[in-house]
Amino acid sequence: MTKARTASRPGAVDRLLTTIERVGNRLPEPFILFTILVVVLIVVSTVVAAFGVTVRIPGDDEDIPIRGVLSGEGIAFLFTKLPANFIGFPPMETVVTIMLGVGVAERTGLLSALIRAAFGGSRGRLLPYAVGVIGVSASVMADSSMIIIPPLAAMVFKAAGRHPVAGLIGGFAAAGAGYSTAPVPTSLDALFSGISNAVAETLPNPGTPVTPVSNYYFNLVSSIALGLLAGWLIDKVIEPRLNRTNVPRDEAGDPDTSDPDTSDPQTSDPGTRAPDATDPDATDSDATDPDATGGAGPAGPGTPRPAGGTPRAGKAGADTAGTDTAGADAAGAGWPAGADADAEPGAGQAARVELTAVERRGLRWAGLSLLVTVVALVVLTVWPDSPMRNETGGYLPKSPLMSSLTTLIFLVFLVPAIAYGTTVKAVTRPGDVPRLMGGAIRDLTGFLVLAFILGQFIALFNWTNIGTWLAVSGADLLRTLGLDGYPAFVGFMVLASLLNLFIISGSSLWTLMAAVFVPMFALLGFEPGFAQAAFRVGDSATQVMTPLNPYMIVLLTFLRRYEPRAGIGTLVARMVPFVVPFWVTWALILTVFYFADLPLGPGMGIHIGQ
Repeated sequence: MTKARTASRPGAVDRLLTTIERVGNRLPEPFILFTILVVVLIVVSTVVAAFGVTVRIPGDDEDIPIRGVLSGEGIAFLFTKLPANFIGFPPMETVVTIMLGVGVAERTGLLSALIRAAFGGSRGRLLPYAVGVIGVSASVMADSSMIIIPPLAAMVFKAAGRHPVAGLIGGFAAAGAGYSTAPVPTSLDALFSGISNAVAETLPNPGTPVTPVSNYYFNLVSSIALGLLAGWLIDKVIEPRLNRTNVPRDEAGDPDTSDPDTSDPQTSDPGTRAPDATDPDATDSDATDPDATGGAGPAGPGTPRPAGGTPRAGKAGADTAGTDTAGADAAGAGWPAGADADAEPGAGQAARVELTAVERRGLRWAGLSLLVTVVALVVLTVWPDSPMRNETGGYLPKSPLMSSLTTLIFLVFLVPAIAYGTTVKAVTRPGDVPRLMGGAIRDLTGFLVLAFILGQFIALFNWTNIGTWLAVSGADLLRTLGLDGYPAFVGFMVLASLLNLFIISGSSLWTLMAAVFVPMFALLGFEPGFAQAAFRVGDSATQVMTPLNPYMIVLLTFLRRYEPRAGIGTLVARMVPFVVPFWVTWALILTVFYFADLPLGPGMGIHIGQ
């Protein structure tokens, strides 16, 4: 007993993270927190504007005034733009559109079948590393990666017998903290290079023109290293801590994790805890017992849920929508089509691991429909007069194709889901598809409410020009410190990381910082491409721990399916183990490139004139 207790005693890192979580969760609920921040922003902007503070971006001829919200212009903006600020909240179109397609794939059982086909019966020892590498590389999907990767990673972890919350947290951390790098050129590379060139071309000695592949060697090394690092952190830090703190492996709506007779009130803070969550016997038997879970199956964020959008305690067949939807609910809950919810526990467990003949046929039709969809999209894109090309006939940096990523991802989920659902009888009539979409939207109601106040804060923050003022003031401080050579780049990366807590958009932040630092570093003899590489280090790592990141709110919505009482502090505590190692590792990689004088990409060196 003594040894067991000693082994389970929390270490220094555990205690630190628990403290961060406890303190963070004492903050108000996100909606109230951002309401307070809106009030603070209104007061601060009005006071600063009253003193006539202005800011000038280097290279511009005019000063930009700080605008006060309580001015006549500000009050008019607040009242007339309130609905537009809500509907125009940047992630709204991406999150809602993609989740409509994902929701159909969830509720027809397609995602569950795919995951069981790939990982059923596997313990997945290499799974954290796969999630890490894929997550870091997923920036090719732009912001969509932070919506798609986490719930799918949770599904994969669940199917492989590992903790789904580890997949959820690790998938988001890898996709977010490694957002500025990828093993292949992305639209972000084209966007960054365009901004860098726009500033550099005004200089007497602009250096080498920056292209979308100017940081390719640096990005390739970084993406591999950070992906493996993310996998190690998930495997050795995040998942063990989730097990030690008894974070539930099943959704809170499942009776076996929410029954007051089996819960320990002492473990309910800072989030809901299930004492037997790490008990292999409980996990292997209770979680797969159809009678215990009410047919819910191994659910998780992004995993199939009942068509109504909320967990139910009854049998899968007991659907108030009638017998026509029982098949959809059974398939959507992880049960093979036609499976009996009253089967014996052993049969239920086997049913959820092994695919039935109808499910395999459904996967074949889903694969065929996906192939047809992809071929059609490729043909639409590559023909010479394609409407998906830009005015120059290309695709980068901007084109209808690059602006259609959300639509493409939506179709990639929706079309195969309909084909699968039709085959397994989860979709039996046209009205089933909008009904399943409605279930996905019901799951997003928490996010939609938060989006209202987040949209107001971000719109006011941008309108007041407070963000521009912070960026230029930070640059002035760095120049005042008189840093030179590589220490200047370290200070630059630290500043970018701090500003990234407030200005989440990488392109917006680079626009502000490039105007100041590209000329400054060029005068010191450094290529604009090197300044851009240094910016990547500071731009991503810290964005996964700031409440101003709207995708953190999406993640919190997913997490609360397991821990209803989880808060911002819970997320921050679980992101900290990624932020510092990512930042340090990424900075060390850049340091090696700097001191070894290695090319950052084809034709791009460290110093001008190399």
